[in-house]
Amino acid sequence: MRKMIFGFGLAVGMVSVGLSGAKAEQKPAVAPAPVGPPRPAKELARLEALKGSWTCQGSSPAGAMGPGSPEMKYHSTFKVMATADGFGWTLAYDQAKSTAHPFHFAGYWTAAWDSAEKRLAFFWVDNVGNVGIQSGGDWAGDDYVISGEGSGMAGRASVRDTLTRKGPNGLHWKGELKPAGATAWITLGEDDCKR
Repeated sequence: MRKMIFGFGLAVGMVSVGLSGAKAEQKPAVAPAPVGPPRPAKELARLEALKGSWTCQGSSPAGAMGPGSPEMKYHSTFKVMATADGFGWTLAYDQAKSTAHPFHFAGYWTAAWDSAEKRLAFFWVDNVGNVGIQSGGDWAGDDYVISGEGSGMAGRASVRDTLTRKGPNGLHWKGELKPAGATAWITLGEDDCKR
């Protein structure tokens, strides 16, 4: 019996050595040579035209902030910069509080290339609780349109922002909202900006 156990153990050992030898003879797949660090998507260059600090004069039409709200004039800034080593962009917008504009409003988009959807993705958040997910394609002449869905003070709504180049140092912004169930867009504000 002892001989049989020893023989069985020897057989198992030989099979194990044989299998490990077979594995050793297999050549592992050759890993591709490193190609360097990843590079930002070339489509992000679409935002280069907006890069910099902008000073703006804007207005919201009567009713834009709710039924019965008056027309408001305001001063604003718009700062656009590459972030995350060029893989993202921040577009920060700020409306100053004044006598004519009784509250401070500030928000920003974080933008990045969505390789699965083949579009620029924009994520909005602001200081009054609004959030949004929008996307943009390419410039259509001097216009760049960012559209999508958002929610916040007005409930769930479609949102659209149009940025229009006015020469190398001028920019016009128009923000619009279409509440759920509505058929028409409401203009929230329009700014004329200079770099």
